[in-house]
Amino acid sequence: MGGTLCQRFHPRSAYAGIGLGLAAVAVLMGVCPATVSMYIFWNLVYAFVVGLAYAAFTALALDAMGKGSAATKYNVFASLANFPGWWLGLLLGVVAQKWGARRMLFTEAAFGIAGVIVLAFSVHFVRTQRWTVVPPAG
Repeated sequence: MGGTLCQRFHPRSAYAGIGLGLAAVAVLMGVCPATVSMYIFWNLVYAFVVGLAYAAFTALALDAMGKGSAATKYNVFASLANFPGWWLGLLLGVVAQKWGARRMLFTEAAFGIAGVIVLAFSVHFVRTQRWTVVPPAG
């Protein structure tokens, strides 16, 4: 389903939309009652949306890297993407220990929204710059 979304919409838009959707899921998890049935339901929804996010990330990375040396470029993108996720996991663990699971979910949602804002500003910055293309030597 994530691949279908990225075919219908630009991968950048799909990635941002799915990121906002994941933030919404985290908020809804935080405001729903802490029951076993809600835990199961929201974990299934969360896992589904995370799967969409991985598909959208892959589409975004493939779109951004262009043609040539695909295996190398994709692995660089993927390895760089693991670093902020690792730090966020550490931070969310601290938040959960200090303030509980609900605040941890709200913190995760806030970081998701902040990530979409950073993406939007980055796209705007790149689009407004005047780039000089230098043809390869040879």
